[in-house]
Amino acid sequence: MMRIWEGETAKVKVMIPKEQRALYLDPLGEMQPDLKRRQEVTRSYMTEKGIHVSTWACDKLPHPHQKDSSSSGAFVLKFAECILDNKPGLFSTSTTRVNSIRLDIATCLLQNTDDLKDLCLLCGEEESPDNGIDWIGCDVCPRWYHLSGKNRATNEICESPLLPLNEEA
Repeated sequence: MMRIWEGETAKVKVMIPKEQRALYLDPLGEMQPDLKRRQEVTRSYMTEKGIHVSTWACDKLPHPHQKDSSSSGAFVLKFAECILDNKPGLFSTSTTRVNSIRLDIATCLLQNTDDLKDLCLLCGEEESPDNGIDWIGCDVCPRWYHLSGKNRATNEICESPLLPLNEEA
């Protein structure tokens, strides 16, 4: 599965080797010339990889079309989810539902992101502030740095003043 950017619009292309076909989904709707071009690109790519693809098809699936100019990314991710879960790609495109899709995407990203709270944002080393290593923290933003790197943890990184962990402003 790959995301394709054309101009300002995200689109998705899915290769399904066991079915010898590729799917092309455009949140704004597919046009026959686009499908023909995608088929040519797919066949060229597969031939380059040494796979005989003269019988490969480039298809589309029934799906809703976006109604605004800023939801193509959310639509592409929803299309991908539907394809991976083997579910129909039909869903509501109301403003409320699209906002819900965006919230679902953000929640999924946050739930599957590594915990970075014990990383020094200057050197990237992982050490807990509880292990006796002195850290300095910005009194305005939530950034933390090893105290040993304080010669570099200056206004070059954060424009707010940095203070040692136990020092009061």
